[in-house]
Amino acid sequence: SGNIEKITPYAIKKGKYAPTNVLAGEFKLLADMEAPKKPVKTSAKQHILPKKKFGHPYTEEEQKLIPEIPDWYVVPKEVGVITKMIQMTTGSNHPMRNFMFRGPSSTGKSSLAKAIAATLHMPYTFVTCAADTESYLFFGQPMYDKDGKVKYVESDFIRAIKNGYLVEVQEPYVIAKQGVLTSLNGL
Repeated sequence: SGNIEKITPYAIKKGKYAPTNVLAGEFKLLADMEAPKKPVKTSAKQHILPKKKFGHPYTEEEQKLIPEIPDWYVVPKEVGVITKMIQMTTGSNHPMRNFMFRGPSSTGKSSLAKAIAATLHMPYTFVTCAADTESYLFFGQPMYDKDGKVKYVESDFIRAIKNGYLVEVQEPYVIAKQGVLTSLNGL
């Protein structure tokens, strides 16, 4: 294809690019490359902030939705950056509450969201989108009650946002209906 393969410190260390012969001139080592350093493992518990609630006091059921960070979990630096942004902008005219994590499957986006929720002592929930996702999944819908009267039934998504949960919207890019995506812009 003409593309040059990425030269990694691991490949250099394993000798993949070791000079075995010189076609012309003299071989010179251009840079001393070391393998990337392992992340410093810190106790997950040291990232938990003092119990400051965002919103109302949580019910017993809501407290069950607050994730715990296991001791083995290496807390990414992004958790600290995002929780600090949330705390610093709380009470301001434009509090930061919406963050987008991108990346391939199984790279830790959901774990990151749960770690932020645990750090801020917020209940965590998620909505997984599909191609046929309708806006009522997010915003609720009118329904008939037992007396035949129409009433608005709030979605779990709206209830979670109203009550100060951390809500992860998973796979929003697969939603096929443009109107659904547009309706999410107001969040």
